[in-house]
Amino acid sequence: MSNPATDATGGSQVFIGDTATILGACTSISGNPGVNDSVTFTTTLGDVFTCLAGDISSSDQTPNSSNVGRTTFAGKAFGAGQQVTAMGIVTSVTPSPWGMMGVLTILLNYSQLVVTVSSGATVTNTTWKNTTQA
Repeated sequence: MSNPATDATGGSQVFIGDTATILGACTSISGNPGVNDSVTFTTTLGDVFTCLAGDISSSDQTPNSSNVGRTTFAGKAFGAGQQVTAMGIVTSVTPSPWGMMGVLTILLNYSQLVVTVSSGATVTNTTWKNTTQA
């Protein structure tokens, strides 16, 4: 028996087309500070994927006009070990026996890479649906 995929809030069902914020940490990064640096991202539930620095954001790392994508407000490059998020659009949802372990395929906003993560490692909001595709 499968249950609908739910996000990290513990009860919000995930749908195709939802905007998803993937929660996790930057576990490694290579390159000079810039949006196209390769980042290894580990989610809060242990899923691992590689993306670009331009896909990453956090409260301590908001893109600015001088070096979009890999700089904090203080102008320092973010690095391995920092808590970060990545955003994208849910393109497929697979339910599971445990809702938070549903499998999501997500198209990342910046790089347009497709990643697969557990639904419980995301926060989704249908009111934000497709805002980055406009």
